Amino acid sequence: MKKSNKRGSVFTLLLKNYILLTLILLLFLTGLFIGLLQKMNGIVAGIEPSQILEYNEVLEQERFNDFPIKQILGIKGGILIVDDQYQPIYQNGKALPVTSFDKNDIACISEYSLAPEIISKEMITADGQRQVSISILEKHEGKDIFRIYILDKDNTILYQPGDLPMDTLTAKQVRLLSDSFTPEYSIKKHSFVTTDGKTYTMLLFGNPARPETAEALERSVYDFILLCLLVYCLIIFVFVIFLKKKISKPLKLLCSELNHLENGESQHTSYRGPKEFVEIFDSFHSLSERLHQSEQERQKLELGRQKMLADISHDLRTPISVIQGYSKALHDGVIPHKQQSQYLEIIEQKAGNLNELINTFYEYSKMEHPDYVLNLVSEDICNTLRDYVADRYAELELAGFSVKVDIPETHIMCGIDTAAFRRALDNIVNNCIKHNQKGTTFSVCLTPYEKQVCIILSDNGAGIPAELRDTIFAPFVVGEASRSNYGSGLGLSIAKKIIEAHNGNITLLERELADGTAFEITLPIV
Repeated sequence: MKKSNKRGSVFTLLLKNYILLTLILLLFLTGLFIGLLQKMNGIVAGIEPSQILEYNEVLEQERFNDFPIKQILGIKGGILIVDDQYQPIYQNGKALPVTSFDKNDIACISEYSLAPEIISKEMITADGQRQVSISILEKHEGKDIFRIYILDKDNTILYQPGDLPMDTLTAKQVRLLSDSFTPEYSIKKHSFVTTDGKTYTMLLFGNPARPETAEALERSVYDFILLCLLVYCLIIFVFVIFLKKKISKPLKLLCSELNHLENGESQHTSYRGPKEFVEIFDSFHSLSERLHQSEQERQKLELGRQKMLADISHDLRTPISVIQGYSKALHDGVIPHKQQSQYLEIIEQKAGNLNELINTFYEYSKMEHPDYVLNLVSEDICNTLRDYVADRYAELELAGFSVKVDIPETHIMCGIDTAAFRRALDNIVNNCIKHNQKGTTFSVCLTPYEKQVCIILSDNGAGIPAELRDTIFAPFVVGEASRSNYGSGLGLSIAKKIIEAHNGNITLLERELADGTAFEITLPIV
């Protein structure tokens, strides 16, 4: 199976895409905003404070109603004209915040035509005194004229260029000088002389903007908002398409693999992407592998079941055929009287073999049941094994075997079901007797360890054929000699199940570790 590669998580994917979306939006919005500012600057750049000079003739002829207030000061702008005694003679435009100004007040107001730039800031001196600095930068005939005024906390003038006639300013005059009279209005002045020689001063309230300028700026803002919406919708659309592609790709791959799995095909596609999808693919591949292995095991079990039925049929059919044939011969009287006892003895022997086979099959099927458990009791494994060898010693000697025993004289307690454990040992010893010639040495060795004991049952006989070693504990595995002797092939399978029911293990040692045949049994110490 190809291992999928992780590249972050879905959260990381979404986060990256949202960050990318935000950056793209910010980039576009910044570009659009810069374009809007340039357009607005272009519009506002057309408004020059000096344009008021173009209307001097209107003012000199006292045609005050013809003065373009909205064009110069904006929709909310207004004018107040005072004479040389600073008395109001004309007022027009929106309601003005104040209509009374004296000579000193007007002296603090900057000239509109000089396009003043005014900066006001507070300062703290070295001795902790608060001072206010008002800087005014004006343009006169193409040159910059800079004026600065410094006031103390009582608005006393500490420094000025000499154009103000007073030494101390009122709060109103400070606001007029710093152009902070009201938040809504900027107040500037423009002096002119009429055709009949009268000197007037016009106070301009408002912001210098024309109505068409305001309309143009308003259109620019609307265009900017509309363009932002269009760009936003476009970017969102592209983002959704991109995200859909990112998410639909693994889903399509997974759907394709599910279809292949449904058709019985195994197709593992390598996927590299967010870790959540990678984990899904890995889990799916693992599930697919388990299903494939399960199917192989099912087929293997099915073949084993068929083989088991064939082996059982063979093992039962042979003695039954002998019993049936000999019984019919005796019944038909074809057997001479002198040989009848011999035939009856053979029938009895085959019946015994048949009974043994049936008991073995029953024992094996009982152990296969999931409810099969042993009655484990704490027993001295050394005494148990020593007693068993003593019980089988005479039989082994009669069979022409020599016996070697190496069991320590100590007490080692293990959980044992004595009857079942002896049955497992019987199956191993019986196989040794059945498959080896006289003169073979049978050895029993017990070695204690910290948490378990190791029992080795071995012989120096013919050994187990190489083709049977890997499947020696499988049911119905027998050599040719056993098959001819009607062996069931279940002895070692039963022995293995009994040992495992003791929480132990049984293995066939390799030829390099032992001559002949050697079984190693390990049991836990309690």
